[in-house]
Amino acid sequence: MIGDNDIEAPAAQSDPFIQLRHLGSYPGNPAGGSAEISAYDAGSKRLFVTNITQNTLDILDFSNPVAAVHLSSVDMTPYGGGINSVDVHDGIVAAAVQGQTTGDEGEVVFFDVNGVFINSVTVGHLPDMVVFNHAGTQAITANEGEPSSDYLIDPERHDQRDRLATRRRGHQRQRRRHPDL
Repeated sequence: MIGDNDIEAPAAQSDPFIQLRHLGSYPGNPAGGSAEISAYDAGSKRLFVTNITQNTLDILDFSNPVAAVHLSSVDMTPYGGGINSVDVHDGIVAAAVQGQTTGDEGEVVFFDVNGVFINSVTVGHLPDMVVFNHAGTQAITANEGEPSSDYLIDPERHDQRDRLATRRRGHQRQRRRHPDL
C-alpha cells in the first residue's frame, strides 16, 4: 500500500513486483485542454483520449509510444454536455457523453478509428464510464445520475448494457438497478 500524504512522494520499493520505465509524454491537444481517460486500439495503433476541457475526443498516432502524434479531434458538442469516458474494441470507439443538463440523459457515441460517426445510443443520466465486454458485443455504462445542487432533479443511478445487434447499427437496451445505488 502506498501511504500518500500529497506532499511527499512515496519512496520506490527496493524490489518492486513490476518494473516500469517512462517512455515519453504527450504534451496534449494543440488547442489545449486536459487528458483524462484513454483507450488504445492495437489494430490501428491509435490512442483515443478524452479532452474534458475542449469537449473533444482526441485521436493520436501511437505507433511510436515515445513520440505520440496528435492526428485529429472529434468535437463532442453535438452529442451532449461533455465527454466522460472512452473505450475501443476491434476498431470501434465508444465515447460516453453526459446530457446538456442534469435532467438530460447522456449518450454513448460510436466512431470508427478515424473519428467517423457510426451510431449513438441514449443511455442514463451522467454516463461516467463506458467499457466494451470482452467479445465486443455489448457496451456497458455506469450512469452516475448526480442530483442538481437543489435536489429538485435527482436522476436514477444504474448500470446499462447496450447490446450491439450488429457491429455497425442497431442496439437493444437492458437497464439493471445496481443493488447498492
